[in-house]
Amino acid sequence: MICGRFSMKVYVAYCTFYILGTLLSMHVQFVSFQPVSPNSPEHMGAAGVFGLLQIYTYFYWTKSMVTPKEFKYLVRMAILGAVSVLALLILAALSGRVPFLTARFKALLGSTSNIAIVKSVSEHQPSSWTTFFFDMQCLVSLVPVGLYFCFMHLTNANLFVILYTLTAMYFSSIMVRLVLVLSPICCIMAGIAASETMKNYSNVQLLPTSSSAPAIKSKKSEVQEPKPEPKKQEKVAGKKKKGKRKNEKSVDQKVVKKKPAPMDIGDKMRAKVLAARSKNKIVRTEKKPVSFLTGGMVTVALLVLFYFYTIHCTWVTSIAYSSPSIVLAAVNHDGSKTVFDDFREAYQWLKFNTDEDARVMSWWDYGYQITAMGNRTVIVDNNTRNNTHIARVGYAMASPEERSIKVIRELDVDYVLVVFGGKIGYSSDDINKFLWMVRISGGIFPEVVEAEYYNSQGMYTVDYTATSTMHNSLMYSMCYYRFGELMTQYGKPVGFDRTRNREIGKKDIKFRYLEEAFTSEHWMVRIYRVKKDPEVDEYLPTV
Repeated sequence: MICGRFSMKVYVAYCTFYILGTLLSMHVQFVSFQPVSPNSPEHMGAAGVFGLLQIYTYFYWTKSMVTPKEFKYLVRMAILGAVSVLALLILAALSGRVPFLTARFKALLGSTSNIAIVKSVSEHQPSSWTTFFFDMQCLVSLVPVGLYFCFMHLTNANLFVILYTLTAMYFSSIMVRLVLVLSPICCIMAGIAASETMKNYSNVQLLPTSSSAPAIKSKKSEVQEPKPEPKKQEKVAGKKKKGKRKNEKSVDQKVVKKKPAPMDIGDKMRAKVLAARSKNKIVRTEKKPVSFLTGGMVTVALLVLFYFYTIHCTWVTSIAYSSPSIVLAAVNHDGSKTVFDDFREAYQWLKFNTDEDARVMSWWDYGYQITAMGNRTVIVDNNTRNNTHIARVGYAMASPEERSIKVIRELDVDYVLVVFGGKIGYSSDDINKFLWMVRISGGIFPEVVEAEYYNSQGMYTVDYTATSTMHNSLMYSMCYYRFGELMTQYGKPVGFDRTRNREIGKKDIKFRYLEEAFTSEHWMVRIYRVKKDPEVDEYLPTV
């Protein structure tokens, strides 16, 4: 509508797509009635465009049915009503009766003042330049060329591709997970750039179609077909009978002139689109032929570029996107490979050594894996919409055992699972994620203060300089239980954490309400059983 290219085809296509897509999405159990509910602002954009199309179409239909004076009055009333509705929606959102933009949606728009649960997800982090070059290589340089060719021949299809490219580029720079949305349009733009470039440098003449032939004319054809000049005799005769012809013409116009038939809404829209297209029409001149050497060099350069792009894609796929996240591998100094199968080993232990109705508490990162591979119920999973529930788990992990056992009892937990990489140097363990647990729980429970988990120098560490709050937390105790007896590296003291390159500060760790149930081969996954002792429950502190 802004570009002046609205037509009934666009109206029918979008309305059909929106209605069918909304109805089909509502059949998904997780989505349900959210697309038509005011509690989900993420879906209001598509609904707003759908409503705007109805108003725009109704605008032209009303204009053809009433007089200009009545139409101006209706426009004023419509603007007043729209402003009133917008003001009511803003007041309702500010008062809390209608939910405003969620933190996830604000993060998508580029907001940095979000809750900790949104910031803690690695997929929500901004994309770096290396990410684009690593995933798309030469396509990064070909996309601007494709945009240039699309701008040179503006059609509805090219305009859609341009808008898709610009919006996908912006949102993929905000969140690294949205690079998946950018990849298809990058391939399309690179294909357009390569095709048009090879067409220009190979001097291929494509026959114009019947619909585009009268609209596209070259300057050469305009020069070859000059208008015929009138003869001198006709000019002289015209001067003599000038006054007489003027009078005859005016009389004929009065007699023949008729009132034009009223145009319907479709004809008006079609006329407006054609007028807008005539303004934006770009006259394309015939390309000059290039030499055989120049054309051959450009063609060979593109072929070599795409050959190396294919090799790069194969390498990236095999290195970064083919290895499963639950089976890790490392290369030793002698070139041999060591496979760490601790995740699968722990999930299989849960599946065959625990009750079918057992409930497992872990950080939300491993929720889907435990459910799928261990076939056990989890307290929180990768569906991070319930921030309060995740904060309760973080509160239990950040508190001492005497305080966290109360939360564990309330959630009816049977087993507690943590991931620890201090023995083999695995950096994506729960100790490195622990600060996010503290921040998320601190947003709900004010007794959890992030500053209490830093040492006197303001550093986050696990050695003897760490605070007592850090040493007594349930996460620290479960990760480093019996670790002080273990020699992890030659020449280092017992209890040396290879991930953080520090000797742990507390080695004599004991539990009262938990007991060790399983530790994997490389200590990557540790599972603790919650004691079911009524005599112990009598002494539980009140939180």
